[in-house]
Amino acid sequence: MLLETEYTKVLIDLGINPSGGEELPYLKYLPPLEEIDAIILSHAHADHSAGIPYLYRAGYDGPIYMTEPTLDLTTLIQNDYLNLAEKRDNAIYDHNDIKKMIDNAQVLEYQQTIDIGKDLKLTFYNAGHILGSSIVHINVADKYVFLFSGDIKYGETHLFDPAFNRFPQVNSLVIESTYGTTKMPDRAESENLLINKIKEVINRGGKVLIPVFAVGRSQEILLTIYNKKTEDWNIPIYIDGMINEALSIHTTYLEYLKKDIRQQILQGLSPFNWDMIKIVKSKDKSSILKEPSIIMATSGMMTGGPVLEYLRLLAEDEKSALIFVGYQAPGTLGSKIQQGIKTIPMRINGDIKEINIKMEVVTIEGFSGHSDQDQLINWINGFRTIPKKIYTMHGDQAVTLEFAKKLKNIFKTYTDAPTNMERRRLK
Repeated sequence: MLLETEYTKVLIDLGINPSGGEELPYLKYLPPLEEIDAIILSHAHADHSAGIPYLYRAGYDGPIYMTEPTLDLTTLIQNDYLNLAEKRDNAIYDHNDIKKMIDNAQVLEYQQTIDIGKDLKLTFYNAGHILGSSIVHINVADKYVFLFSGDIKYGETHLFDPAFNRFPQVNSLVIESTYGTTKMPDRAESENLLINKIKEVINRGGKVLIPVFAVGRSQEILLTIYNKKTEDWNIPIYIDGMINEALSIHTTYLEYLKKDIRQQILQGLSPFNWDMIKIVKSKDKSSILKEPSIIMATSGMMTGGPVLEYLRLLAEDEKSALIFVGYQAPGTLGSKIQQGIKTIPMRINGDIKEINIKMEVVTIEGFSGHSDQDQLINWINGFRTIPKKIYTMHGDQAVTLEFAKKLKNIFKTYTDAPTNMERRRLK
């Protein structure tokens, strides 16, 4: 998203398309890079951050603003994305471009205000989505407040406090709409469903494969299992991919976590060091499939990463189960399997072979780091004054349109659902 004022141009987030295809389809519409004064990064997820090094490759040499944990996580995610892209021979930048971004990064704490242009002041607020995720608050010339929600969670999670919403004045709000037409199941019910399904699969001699995002979802699922465990719990949890590195970053930034988790870690009782958690280091995935177990592996939408090797090994095992606990973008392999596809092509030893999906496929909603419709509405309700303009984004087109209509009816304010590459005059 490009925000332009009389004196300043700032770019907010630049991710890659998780569904494949043209990964950075809109860059040709940007102004010349030398005209961009700053980049603001709301959080580290690849659909918000993984395209940024390309700008440094293309000649941008200005600052990028984010929180400190976002910098660590973004670097981790970008390097992982690059490693996968290099294997596919379609990398759009290299490790030097990631280093350029790091060298230009300026980190802010929550509620710290900084001038980022002649007429712009930037403040980050807790978004409750993942570690270090931010709501972007921009004060324009001390006369106008622009607020970008980023991805927000205004609800209970194990890791973070709910998104901040006590804003005294907001003139224009841009709000995510991922689940803008959805009501999420009760979180406690979702956790019980997950634990019961795991026990059911293990009792019949199967394995549980859970595709997860390394940042956010993997930590929530680990904490759910840890909190629900019984004294006789003997089911090992294998984690593969970037999850272990992400866990280490979480324990580095304790001040961003909820108080009870922070205290557990400080007392040496970290749920992330539970003895049932096993770090997979071997490239031979079959060696860990000799006993009933839970396997948590990246990537969360099954677009690459170690989860694909586990899928290849377990797909035809009717006793095992594939459990989705996160959003599957249309067009991704995860989405196709979730929707019922029974045969998929996979590359095995250089050859393409058909794999039959015979394992049980389960989707358990309720673990999302995004807010559902009720939570998004309640988040806005916490503002001290309702914004004069609300723009819905970050969702399927039909969802953003319907959510905009819903907000108009509730708050009696101007709402709009711009499509990609459309411009809006905010004032």
